[in-house]
This record gives sequence, structure tokens and C-alpha cells, in this order.
Amino acid sequence: MSKREDIDIESLLSVGCPVVFHSNPLRATAPKFTTWVRGWRRGAYILLDKPKVAGRNAAIRENQACAIQYVIKGCVCKFESVVFDWDTRAHNAFCRIAWPEQMTAEAFRKHDRVPIACPCQIHLDDAMLDGSVSDVSTGGCRCSAAEPLPMDTHGKISFVLPDGYAVEEADFTVRRVHQGSGPRFTMGMAFVPGQTLLESGIAFFVLSATGRTQASLPEAHRVLVVDSNAETGGALCECFQEKGYESFLASGLIDGFYRLHSGSFRAVLVSQALEPVDGTTMCRVIQASGTFSNVAMYGYGGNGAGVSDQMKKAGVREYFPADTAPARIVEAVAKADPALPEPAPEDDT
Repeated sequence: MSKREDIDIESLLSVGCPVVFHSNPLRATAPKFTTWVRGWRRGAYILLDKPKVAGRNAAIRENQACAIQYVIKGCVCKFESVVFDWDTRAHNAFCRIAWPEQMTAEAFRKHDRVPIACPCQIHLDDAMLDGSVSDVSTGGCRCSAAEPLPMDTHGKISFVLPDGYAVEEADFTVRRVHQGSGPRFTMGMAFVPGQTLLESGIAFFVLSATGRTQASLPEAHRVLVVDSNAETGGALCECFQEKGYESFLASGLIDGFYRLHSGSFRAVLVSQALEPVDGTTMCRVIQASGTFSNVAMYGYGGNGAGVSDQMKKAGVREYFPADTAPARIVEAVAKADPALPEPAPEDDT
């Protein structure tokens, strides 16, 4: 991986992001633990959930060297650090590590494929099938077996990548089936979205196998929707995702500010129908903070005369009445975006 010394490390951190904690970066066989980012103080430290082994806190010592790897915003990130201290509580314990001096970050594409040859086990509701994986990407894999699986079959697959990463019962859906030249059948399996740790492990392997680096990080295309109604907020998030944006939903003022502080966003959309504090009030607070002046703010929904004028005085660029379709709102936000994201290509694996 090529090192980048001009990376804004904070822009590549997110509360709740799963990471892999390497207990000794100088020894390849040292234990690796899965944990999550809990928070940070810029330039000082990063707070992690204390790694666990079989439900118990892993043994970590003060001043222990460690390496952290994770995937975020389409990048594989890695940095080295030192353990400052940790909490000794049995539940909800934390681990504090030093703020990294530098980070390596490489862009990856979800559909970059790497040919491999490794045995696998396919787990179905009432059966298990042995097979072989012939290529893999973070979006899915190609597998051959003596028996075909019908299209749209859901199941789990387990195999070990050449670098030692174990894919354990990853959820998949069959997207393509055809018979090979012999008695075996080849199936394209798409991984079910939301398996963040799986994506992370495969992304590391793909980048290592291809040796591909990229000179610049992709610009973040993240939007935050703040709406107490999960149905309307979720519909907006789905439309943004179809446009190629990363979209996140917050249920109110406190949750919204928590997310705003935890990640860099291109735009924030606030529903006037928020409860118990309405959208106009939240927009005024965002505007008064001065911290998010580079984030485009939009308002939508709500009832009553003068809502549009109120929200615009509170700093929104545009207000959309309650009867505006989610797709129409997203189109307007995207039209004002100076650098649109590229929609992810369809993957038939």
C-alpha cells in the first residue's frame, strides 16, 4: 500500500465503524481481534470498544504496539498506534489508543475480482453442499459445485482466502447459474449487503492481490437525513443510495448532531415534522453552531403557513413541501451538487 501523508485522518473515522485490531503489527501470526470505533479526540487519541475473545476482554497491555485496519467510504485504511490505557469493566469496556501520525488509505471498487481456488461449504436450511470458489470480490463470489442451486436461493458460504482471512457463513443470494464443460455447475453468488466485516476482510485481500493503488481518495458523497418518521426518512435514504450517495438516517436533534460530528457530510436534510423539536429549530441550531457551514442544508415536510420562509431564514438552501416525492427532493439536491457520485454498477456475479 502506498502511504499518503496528506490524509485528513478524522474524515476517515466514524463512530460505530468496525475495525480489525492487530495485537502485534511486527508478527504476522499475532492475534487479530474485531472491535468498533467508539469515538476520538482529534490529535490525541481514538477510543475503541475493548477487543473480546469468546465473550471475554482480550489481554492488552499498556504501551502495546498495535495496527488498525478497516474499510470506510470506499477506502481500505490502515495505521499503526500504541495502547494508552483501557477500562476494566466486564461489560462495555473501552480501549484508548494514540492518534496515528499517518494513515495509508487506498480506494477499492466493489466489483474488482481476484481469481482464487479454494474449497468452500455452502450452508442451506436443511443441507450442506461442498464446492469450490474460483473468484471473489467484495460484492460476491463465483462458486462451482456438483449440484446447481436455483436462482435467488439464499444461503451461507464459508471458505478461507489465500491470505488466511476466514469467510464464515457469509449470507449470499444466487444471481446466476450455468453448467460447465464437465458435470459441475457454476453459480454467481452476490453477498447480502450490510456485512461490513466481510467486505473489509475481502477488500484487504483484493488490494493485496492486485497491488493496485490510487493516487487520490474518492471524495465523500455522504448525506444525512434527520426525520422522526422512519418511513419517510428511509424512503429518502433509499433514493440517495440509488444515486450513488452514502445516506444515513437520524431520528432527531440529538441523534442528528451526534452523526454530524461523527462524519463528514455533503448535505443534511431536516424534516420540519421532527419531534419533540421541529426542523426549523434544528436548522437554526446547526446554522448558529458555525461548525457545519460547508454542509448544504435542506428542509422538507411539515404543515402550516410560512414554513418555507421560516426554514430558509434558518439557513436551508431549499425547502420542499410535504407532498414532494422523495425522488424529486433527491434530484434537486443532486442537481446542486458540484461533483456527483458515480452510481455503483449492477453486479450479476
